Amino acid sequence: MTMQPFPAAPYGDVLFPDDDYLVVPMALADADVPPGAAVLWLLLARLAEGHPEVSVSAGQLERHTGSTADEIGEYVRALAADGWLKMRQGRMPGTVVYRILRRPTVEQVKDWAEDLAEPVPPTPEVPVHRPSGPPAGPKHSAAFWRGMAD
Repeated sequence: MTMQPFPAAPYGDVLFPDDDYLVVPMALADADVPPGAAVLWLLLARLAEGHPEVSVSAGQLERHTGSTADEIGEYVRALAADGWLKMRQGRMPGTVVYRILRRPTVEQVKDWAEDLAEPVPPTPEVPVHRPSGPPAGPKHSAAFWRGMAD
């Protein structure tokens, strides 16, 4: 029994984290692919939501990337040639199933997130104000708790 590809939700329905960071594998940043191909791989990886395959229509990719069908085809060929993804026809007309390769592991992503975490600055020590005069003796404290002191 083969596993069904994950159907991509419309891009507007995909929730993104509140931070401004994308986890990009260094090998993808250094790859000999056009910048649009790297963006396409990141989009497919995000739409797959952790699944190895995602089913996306060509029109959906055009809307998400703002690229033409010819440009997307060029990006897909570049990514496939460099070993970043494989593709095959989907079950529904006009859809393509993309198998996302060379995904970082969960441990790698956690390590990268720790590297991005900014160190918490130490809190400055605030001097404590102590009133002048002799310290209160035990008699005063005992009288206070017994209700004998004002």
